[in-house]
Amino acid sequence: MPLYRFRILDKFGRTIAGQFLHLRDDNWARRHAADLASHTKNHPVEIWQGDRQLRWQHRPRAGAALMSAEECRLEAEGIREAAGQEAGPTRLMMYKPAER
Repeated sequence: MPLYRFRILDKFGRTIAGQFLHLRDDNWARRHAADLASHTKNHPVEIWQGDRQLRWQHRPRAGAALMSAEECRLEAEGIREAAGQEAGPTRLMMYKPAER
């Protein structure tokens, strides 16, 4: 089964989270991307299989307030604190924005 990489993007097009999965084929990857989009407040999702980007059309719903990478990181930290969890392995790998 091929390995697919999913990239969740913020409102500026920067990667805020990623996930790697072995899936049966491109259709399964597209279904998973739709699931990710619904669970991430409809943020854009890119799908890659090796060097090939899959074509998958996802438009955030009208009026959706997309967050920046920093806002997503702060929200994730708040959720972890509320649940009493320390930062660690999660279903999605959260990236910290680069310091400038």
